[in-house]
Amino acid sequence: MTQQILDTPLQADVIDGGVVITGPNGFQSTMTLDAAKATVARLQAVLGAVGEPETYQKPLG
Repeated sequence: MTQQILDTPLQADVIDGGVVITGPNGFQSTMTLDAAKATVARLQAVLGAVGEPETYQKPLG
C-alpha cells in the first residue's frame, strides 16, 4: 500500500465530546480527548526527533 504524503494541515474540532480530525481526500478520524492528547504528544516527539532543517548561511567576507 502506498501512502500519500499530505501537505495540507488537518482540521480538528470537538463535537459531542470527541475530537474529530478531518483533512483532504476524505481523511477523517474521531477519538476521545485522552486519545487526542496522547496523539499530540506522539506527534511532538516525532517532530522533536526530526528537528528543523539547517539553514545555509553564506559566510561573511
